[in-house]
Amino acid sequence: MKKKLLSLFLLFIGFGFSAYSQSTVKQAVEKEADTVLINSLLQQSKESLTESPDKAIALAQQAKDLSKKANFKKGKAYALKNIGLANYYKGNYVETLQNWEESLKTFEQINDETGVANILNNMAAIYGEQGGCVVGGSV
Repeated sequence: MKKKLLSLFLLFIGFGFSAYSQSTVKQAVEKEADTVLINSLLQQSKESLTESPDKAIALAQQAKDLSKKANFKKGKAYALKNIGLANYYKGNYVETLQNWEESLKTFEQINDETGVANILNNMAAIYGEQGGCVVGGSV
């Protein structure tokens, strides 16, 4: 009798671990699918920057929203970078700097030194072009 109870108990525990493992795998697959979609949107946004900045902003905004939902900070940082680049091509320097400042904070949070350096370089280029003063804002 004790052997039957022990076997039954182990069987239930086994099913519990199996269900937990399947749930964990499902979450990992969903997150991977999310990041693939986000990276695809970012690439499309990057390709649209010069010809259609508004389209680039829309695609990057979708990537940003999905990144927040998936807690994919790297995707959020690059989405903000792309939104800033599109605003740069539109001549909206204040908005560009606002997006890049938020992108910079995110790159710093995830210790992405390349992203930090790139954003700082981009920001310096704007300040250099504008002589240290951005129309609608101050330096």
